Amino acid sequence: MAAVNRRKRKLCVQFRRARYEEHVVDGPLPTVWHGHSVYVCSEVTGIDRNKRKIRKVSIRLRRPGSEEVVVRGALPKDWQGYSVGFAESLKVMYTVEFQKRGLPHAHILVWRRGGSGEIGVENINSLISAEIPDALLDPLGYALVSEFMMHGPCGEMNDKCVCMKKGVCSKFFPKDFRDTTVVDDNGFVLYRRRDDGRRVYKNGHYLDNRHVVPYSMAMLKKFQGHINVEWCNKTQVMKYLFKYVTKGADYSKVMLERLKKLTTTGCRTVDEVQEYLICRYICEYDALWRIFGFEIHFKMPSVQRLTVHMPGMNNICYRTGADLTKIVGSDFLQKTMLTEWFVANDLFEDARSLTYYDFPSAWTWDAKSRSWHPRGRGEKIGRVYYVHPLSGELYYLRMLLMIVKGARPFECLRTYAGHLYHTFKEACAARGLLGDDSEWYTTFDEAVVWGFGHRLRELFVTMLMHCSIRDELGFFERYCSGMYDDIQHRLRRALGNPNYVVPPERLRNLLLDELADVFLKHGFDIIFFNLSSRSGEGEHSDDNRLICDELCYDEPALATQSLVMFDSLNEDQLVAYKTIVQCVQSGEPGFFLSLGTVVLERLTYGVQSVLSLGVRGR
Repeated sequence: MAAVNRRKRKLCVQFRRARYEEHVVDGPLPTVWHGHSVYVCSEVTGIDRNKRKIRKVSIRLRRPGSEEVVVRGALPKDWQGYSVGFAESLKVMYTVEFQKRGLPHAHILVWRRGGSGEIGVENINSLISAEIPDALLDPLGYALVSEFMMHGPCGEMNDKCVCMKKGVCSKFFPKDFRDTTVVDDNGFVLYRRRDDGRRVYKNGHYLDNRHVVPYSMAMLKKFQGHINVEWCNKTQVMKYLFKYVTKGADYSKVMLERLKKLTTTGCRTVDEVQEYLICRYICEYDALWRIFGFEIHFKMPSVQRLTVHMPGMNNICYRTGADLTKIVGSDFLQKTMLTEWFVANDLFEDARSLTYYDFPSAWTWDAKSRSWHPRGRGEKIGRVYYVHPLSGELYYLRMLLMIVKGARPFECLRTYAGHLYHTFKEACAARGLLGDDSEWYTTFDEAVVWGFGHRLRELFVTMLMHCSIRDELGFFERYCSGMYDDIQHRLRRALGNPNYVVPPERLRNLLLDELADVFLKHGFDIIFFNLSSRSGEGEHSDDNRLICDELCYDEPALATQSLVMFDSLNEDQLVAYKTIVQCVQSGEPGFFLSLGTVVLERLTYGVQSVLSLGVRGR
């Protein structure tokens, strides 16, 4: 970082046209450095800007036909054979994490080739298990699961376990028994955990299938260590996995400092070297890992970021004291990925069948010569840099680059049906991209892939204020589920109930409250926009766990269960049932006591089963 700091302070970055206009209009200028911002390459692991690579990894979600397997575990010897048992991998990415209390472990995302896009329960069961193997049929598997894949004991058996938060297991163990594997509406897999009587003795307690961490038996036998394997096939869930994989470094302390004054031009100075070093904590394992040059992050296939800029407005980088006349007139510095895409389209007929976005899949960029060459081998995914809708012509230029094939100069992008339009916006309108709200839907569709709830709400408010959206209510209805996903997660974490289903009307009300706050920050009132009004349904205290528990039952499942149990009632139970139901339906008060003469163990089991349905005792 010291070397980077010394070198970067001698560099300047400006738009080429801006520097040219300064030089031509005002005459030869002394080469002075405008500002003192110091930037580090965005690929350096640990800097804050490196977290934005979630946009790079999220681009993989646009390629259908794959299913994702999530692997998490300690790093044993030869750990890079993680894909064993998953057939051929289509895409892979991982990050290595250091928890300061043991050896490093990796979070790995594997996309299986040939996925149908539909989640098959049989596929999940063939790869992942959450049950204890038979000790007689598979003694090795039983021993490995007993040693590495049993969670706890925690909860009532051990309230001092490290996973316990506010008296509840933060990992939500023990799970419920389940005869089949199902996928809930949010894309989370609820694995099969049958009550087959198999148990494991651990730390003085017997643990059953409810305490098993999902695993792959093939990987477990190969590496013989703790390796948690999960299945995922929902974009909404993958997005949060990407966020975790691309999270930044740990900090060891908090410090206060006076903010530096702005420069004379009113710009805030940025020093990414200092940001990288301040409060950064690196344990001995992390330090050795970096000294030996091992990878912290890995992704396959790689992503090629494609620059986008207005004509003559590409960035140029030069050293302090350089001859500006040579810099402005340099043909080499005028070359960018975008301008050379025009050149490749002009020279090669094969290049004209691809958009700028798809170009890296068949062509490779040579940074030294600044030119495109046909790809010989390997695979790469293209990603055009994100442009905010308020960026004016640059936003419409990017929109054209996503759909136009074989363009030569910039003028070709502004030409449609033989007519050359003055602006990129007019060209978009001529192509029918601006006739309705389709351009805003396209923008939000892209942002939903990698953006999180609070960011999407900010973008939504910005677009409503400045982008002249015609059907504001329809726009809200289409993307409301993406904007309140973090609200639902926040409520579940606060209540300690991962299965709590927030009523849809309540989620909409909370989302409207959040949007109203964002509008207020920008000096607007939400009532001036055509959005749905708050309803009175679902109004209750979100932090009252008792109320929330009563509202999150699966009513159809309980109705089916009650019909089955009704047929098994004896005469006395039937009388009690009808008496209680009559009081409930008529609204009459009542107090009932049920006494059973059964052994203590059976009574305890029965009480637990009743309490699991929400009935509380005192």
